[in-house]
Amino acid sequence: MLSLESSCPTRVDLAGGTLDIWPIHHLLPRKATVNIAIEVPATTFVQVSNDSCFHINSKDQNESITGKFDELHKYDPLQLHRTIISNTWEKHLPALSVTTSAESPKGAGLGGSSALSISLTAALWTMKRYHEENFSFSEDELCQFAKDAESSIIKIPTGCQDYWAAIRGGVNIISYKHGKTKIRTLKTQMAEELEKNMLVCFSGQSRQSAINNWEIYKEFFDRKKNVVEQFEQLGSLAESCALAFEEQNLEKALNYCHKEWLVRSKLWPEIETTKTKEIDKLARANGAIFTRVCGAGGGGAMLCLVPKEKKEKLANILKEKDIKIFEKGVAKSGLKVKEKNIFS
Repeated sequence: MLSLESSCPTRVDLAGGTLDIWPIHHLLPRKATVNIAIEVPATTFVQVSNDSCFHINSKDQNESITGKFDELHKYDPLQLHRTIISNTWEKHLPALSVTTSAESPKGAGLGGSSALSISLTAALWTMKRYHEENFSFSEDELCQFAKDAESSIIKIPTGCQDYWAAIRGGVNIISYKHGKTKIRTLKTQMAEELEKNMLVCFSGQSRQSAINNWEIYKEFFDRKKNVVEQFEQLGSLAESCALAFEEQNLEKALNYCHKEWLVRSKLWPEIETTKTKEIDKLARANGAIFTRVCGAGGGGAMLCLVPKEKKEKLANILKEKDIKIFEKGVAKSGLKVKEKNIFS
């Protein structure tokens, strides 16, 4: 019996988040998005079912459902799983057993649901190749499908940066040309240099980044003057950050990352909470250059930039305060799908 395992990383955003939501980037004179993938993976296991039912299990959500292909829409749990399976698989194909696991805490702001969407879709489409000879898919199609699936559930537009970090790994520089989003991925030196100075932690609070994004999104298209001006500042700083990464100038890139954060935190006042402000204060008192909340805010995970010689000490201090530290660091590679035949 054929069994597949797919896994992909999540991400920390460095500059230009929200600008990846179409068509905001096409209305700004300067724009880019920069992120780095981290080893907080989403994983999917898929194999043909032993019976005619689909068996879908999420380990991290502690939810499972079983039913025929036509019955999946009747269930309440695991809406993302059901949506992706219903729109990637076919009724005439064999039923499947699907198990997923996501290490990113719910609401952490690391793009966990997007990484899960990529992992699950890639596993299903790879499995589909064994049943439909001419079936194939590209990175662009994988990104677009996962984005469409999530948008159909949350009922608002989504950006693209989370999906590209999951697919590619490394440091991702996203630029927006008419008719084509371009992604340049730096997987070696810059990722390794950045890893030496970054510490990612979780405040323990979840947040609704999509809702925060949507409120600002509406204000931007209502052409609220101060919002438009701040978006233009974000675009300019994010593009400068991207150029610095391309020049292999980490110090300059992080300087623009910090400046972008200062504008972002004014535009989204709710991006910080009492808890994240406490972490920021503690981190700065112990050597951090700056911190920023991951995603569109309201709690969640935080990135701390700290000189490498002070990194371990800061990590231990945060742990003593019961703040979770993501230990594995930068993901040098992105989506992986492993195939093997299991005979039973």
